Amino acid sequence: MRVLGHVVRITLLVPLVALALALLVVGWLLLTETGGRWALDHVPGLRVEGFEGALASDWRARSLVYSNGQGMRLAVEQPELSWRPSCLFSVSLCVDNLSADGVAIALPDTGDAESPDTDAAITLPEISTPFSVEVARLDVGTITLNDSLILDHIGFSGVFSGSRLTIGALDVEREALSAGLDGTVRFEGDWPVDAGLELEYVLSGEDYPGTLALTSGLTGTVAELAVSADLTAPWQAHLAGVVEPLKPGVPADASLTSARFQATPDLQQSLILNQVMIHAQGNLDQGWQVAGNAHLNTAPELPLSVRGHVDTQGAVVEHINIQDEQDRYLRAHDGAVSWTDGLEVSGVLDWSRFPWLRLFPDLEAPPVALERAGLDFSLRGDRYTGVLDAQLFTPGGPVGLKTDLEGNFQKIRLDALSVASADGRAFGKADIAWVDGISWNTRLELAGISPARWVAPMHGELSGLLRSQGRSGDEGLQADGDLSLAGSLRGQALWMKTAAELDGNQWRVRELEAMFGDNRLTGSATQTDSLAARMELDLPVLSQLWTGLSGDVNASLDATDLVREPQGSLSVEGSDIGYEPTELTLESINASATLREALSGQARILWQGLDVAGQRIDSGEVHAEGNQQNHEVSVSVSHPDAKLRLSAAGGWQDGQWQGQLDGGGVQAVEQHWLMTTPASLLVDATGSVALGSHCWGWNDAQLCAGDQRLYPEQHLELALNNFPTEVLRGVLPLDMRWRERLNGAARISMTDAGPQGSVWLDAGAGKVSLRQILDPDDLDAAEVDPETQERWVPLVYDAFRVEARLTPEEAEVNARLSGPELGQFRADLNVDPNKPGNPLNGEIAAENFDLAFVRPFLDLETVEGRLRGNASLSGVLTSPQVQGSIQLEEGRLLDQRLPLRFDALSLDAVIDGTQADITGEWRSGEEGTGTLDGQASWDEGPRADLSLTGDKLPVSVEPFARVTVFPDMRVRYGPQGLNVTGRVDVPRGSVTIESLPESATGVSEDEVIVGEEKESRGLRLGMDLVVVIGEERVSFNGFGVTGDLTGRLRLTDDMTANGELNLDNGRYELYGQDLTIRRAQLLFSGPLDRPYLDIEAIRTVDEVVAGIRLTGPADEPRAEIFSEPTMSEQEALSYLVLGRPLQGEGDSYAMERAAIGLGLAQAAPVTREIGEKVGIEDLQLETEGRGDETSVVASGYLTERLSVRYGVGLFEPVNRVALRYDLSRRLYLEAASGLASSLDIFYQRDFGKPGE
Repeated sequence: MRVLGHVVRITLLVPLVALALALLVVGWLLLTETGGRWALDHVPGLRVEGFEGALASDWRARSLVYSNGQGMRLAVEQPELSWRPSCLFSVSLCVDNLSADGVAIALPDTGDAESPDTDAAITLPEISTPFSVEVARLDVGTITLNDSLILDHIGFSGVFSGSRLTIGALDVEREALSAGLDGTVRFEGDWPVDAGLELEYVLSGEDYPGTLALTSGLTGTVAELAVSADLTAPWQAHLAGVVEPLKPGVPADASLTSARFQATPDLQQSLILNQVMIHAQGNLDQGWQVAGNAHLNTAPELPLSVRGHVDTQGAVVEHINIQDEQDRYLRAHDGAVSWTDGLEVSGVLDWSRFPWLRLFPDLEAPPVALERAGLDFSLRGDRYTGVLDAQLFTPGGPVGLKTDLEGNFQKIRLDALSVASADGRAFGKADIAWVDGISWNTRLELAGISPARWVAPMHGELSGLLRSQGRSGDEGLQADGDLSLAGSLRGQALWMKTAAELDGNQWRVRELEAMFGDNRLTGSATQTDSLAARMELDLPVLSQLWTGLSGDVNASLDATDLVREPQGSLSVEGSDIGYEPTELTLESINASATLREALSGQARILWQGLDVAGQRIDSGEVHAEGNQQNHEVSVSVSHPDAKLRLSAAGGWQDGQWQGQLDGGGVQAVEQHWLMTTPASLLVDATGSVALGSHCWGWNDAQLCAGDQRLYPEQHLELALNNFPTEVLRGVLPLDMRWRERLNGAARISMTDAGPQGSVWLDAGAGKVSLRQILDPDDLDAAEVDPETQERWVPLVYDAFRVEARLTPEEAEVNARLSGPELGQFRADLNVDPNKPGNPLNGEIAAENFDLAFVRPFLDLETVEGRLRGNASLSGVLTSPQVQGSIQLEEGRLLDQRLPLRFDALSLDAVIDGTQADITGEWRSGEEGTGTLDGQASWDEGPRADLSLTGDKLPVSVEPFARVTVFPDMRVRYGPQGLNVTGRVDVPRGSVTIESLPESATGVSEDEVIVGEEKESRGLRLGMDLVVVIGEERVSFNGFGVTGDLTGRLRLTDDMTANGELNLDNGRYELYGQDLTIRRAQLLFSGPLDRPYLDIEAIRTVDEVVAGIRLTGPADEPRAEIFSEPTMSEQEALSYLVLGRPLQGEGDSYAMERAAIGLGLAQAAPVTREIGEKVGIEDLQLETEGRGDETSVVASGYLTERLSVRYGVGLFEPVNRVALRYDLSRRLYLEAASGLASSLDIFYQRDFGKPGE
């Protein structure tokens, strides 16, 4: 038993000892540094260096490396672990610190190892731990995988208890990215999640420096994770969506919205996106369908929409569209992008009048606008192809562009290039490369080119060929090309060819040749070390070049070293040159210039017969000779009314031209001004021109100029002394003579603000003489010119001065004219030139001013009176306001052309603003008086409303009428014309007409004078005037008619008359017989000059009444012989002329002559007018012969001695023409042709009447 007990004790003790030993070993391993190091050293594949501490509490090492022998390796730098074993008693694992400076993981290459099946959904296990794991601090530095950076830092703190993981903080950093996560995850079901994520990314780009900040909430489950994130910096956006990471392809549905998205801080405002919304839905296997909308921040906004599909292999672009409210758009569609085997892109771009200037509002619209365009393109790697079809709108009209594109990022080839417009077409090809510079090779065929699009008169069509090739690189630009054109222009054949080449700074135009009709141009040019050019112009028909041009010009140029030190020659010759639009003609021009070394040479221009707009310069010459430092220039011009000659000498030194105007002369209007002193002339480097003081003289007159600056600012000083006013006789009326001396001065400076200075003219004391037209009232008042015996009335003045003071703010003008008998007149005005309308203020005044001063300007024989008054001026220059009054006293108007004389005329005008109240009265003759009353205004054009009354006014129209009238009229004038209403009584007077003046024959209404424009219709005359004639007695005597006029007429608009005139107590003398006017009426019902006549003049012989009757319109009256009782016209005419019936052949012949003469007398005025038109003087119609041989003969003078006669038989067809030349008073030669021809010499002598 004891042994058994001993065995039992040993049996029980061995496990205890083993347990104790095991506890001792474990304690040694966990609680001692030596044990811990020994334990780690015996872990297979694990190597620890620098171990310190105890595994059961805190320990650290310099490095820890683990390798499984199959290529997997884990290396940890500076690992450190601190945990609390005491937590194990509460069924917890408490880790206070777990850190490492870095972790490097190396995994073996799996090669073609089978990939995990990703088509099956991942099923989440349920994880639960019976104890709690608490991590107070996890801090790991750099983590790499196969030498690739995974993380720069990771930190964690949290608790895992049961199935719940509470993350206090999870911080991850990698390069510019840092993220922080906190929340909870439960490892049951679909693993519910409730966490928050904060992410920051440091942007390193120059366009948008700063930090991107994202705050997100993660909710839902790991199987269906809901994300709600806000991007706060530097952009503002919101992301919301759902991700299902456990399903195949990781399906996701997300939306991004932003109220305003600005890609970079300096992005143009119009490129900012507003109201951004992007939605994506899909998975990794099938890709994501993407749709988005936004508005570009333009004015107004441009909507933007995007729709497409994206996957891991590439993208399909259904459309990217920007379109405005007018359906103008820029659109990309049918596009595809692939990046699996290099980058491949294809698609179609469409453009339709897209308003791109909204995107760049600061740019000005270019002259060429892209209306429509389509580009179908594809890109594979670095090679692309495409087809471009575009429609452009240019100032010249629409242009179509089509081409095929092919190339890479180093070159492009345009095949089948075609450009077409209404102006022409171009087609061909072009190759362009940009490797080591730019190179090109183009060939374009031109057709249908219409120059009229740019220069309207150049109508025609051209075609040709353009070739160009070259290269631009480090060596400079090398190129060569040629252009040829042919066709027609302005109806003339055109041919042109040119070729050029360029090498760096050197170029050469090898040939230039052009033919335009009969005109030819040839030339060439070269730029090597110097520029040289040669050109020949042969233009024999200038009219072919341009409409309105005419003449012939030949020119040649041959020059070398044109830039540095030009040398060469130029010559131009022309004749009969003209340009019709400017009315310019030039009979001839000859110009030549030669330039030699050191810029020395000569030039000469001569021309003859220059006419411009009706002004002629007979000839002119310009001659220059010398070199740059010393040369002379002379100019001479000859005009029909003037001649000018100027000469100057000087040269260029130190950047300025310095010399002098050393001679000059001007001959004009009987004046010959000569330059008496030279003037210095300076043009400095800034372009300023200064002219020194000098004088011009003519007889005693002198015009001197002080030192003057001509440019850029003008400063002028001029003085005029002893200028004879007689020179002005050409601009004064013929009846005015002024023979005095005029002095004046001007000092004016033109500044940026305006003119500054003064001008004055002073005639001193003197007289103005008026030619006297005989007036019985003032025969003794005139002076007699001893040379012409003309009588001149002097108007003496003691002051006649005009002066003006100019400042930038105003112009002040003062004028004075006064004399002891002339009276006084003054005007003081101030005008503001800077304000709209040029405001003015001032005053004009007259005191006892003799109105005779203005008589020559009015073209009246006698104008007298005294003018007094004053008025103030205000308002603006174009419409002044006047306040004041003017009186005319002792007025007198007299002229033989006026039917009425005005004596003792007085007028009073009260002016208020732009209107005047006018009253006046006058006397005419011994008893006649008249009054005038009314208003006149001029604010909206001249207007007047005047009442005119008169009593016993004697009206005389010499030599026809002297009558007394009593007018009572109202006269109104305005924009509608002149209107006269009222009544005029003509109770007494006399009308005597010996013969009608030439003007009595009216001009035909359809008269046309070739070469003269038809005058516009004159002033419209409106009338409603009643004229009453003969209430007492108005006698008439004319054309053999005597009697008394009575009647009443009403004159209305455009001189239309209604009424009648009668001749009472009338007698008519015809054929020596005194006939009684039985009835004489002029009936008016239409134009005043076309009354209807109803006149009968009779002779009573026994029981027979014979007479002549005139009826019909006054311009075409009908005359007939009648009798009571009725008888033949010859019988009636016999009673009218002879007072008895016919008694033989002699009476019949006399009556025939009387009847024919009556008809010819009516035609006499028309006959004379016809003669004047055809150049025959004193053309007359008369009768010759008797009986059946009676004829009408027209005769007149072609010259003083040569006359012509032409006769036509009245009863027989016999014509006779005769030419007569008077050799002397009594001897003449006559050639006649009729039934027989003859040539006779006649001598005539008058032996007087029988008995003399």
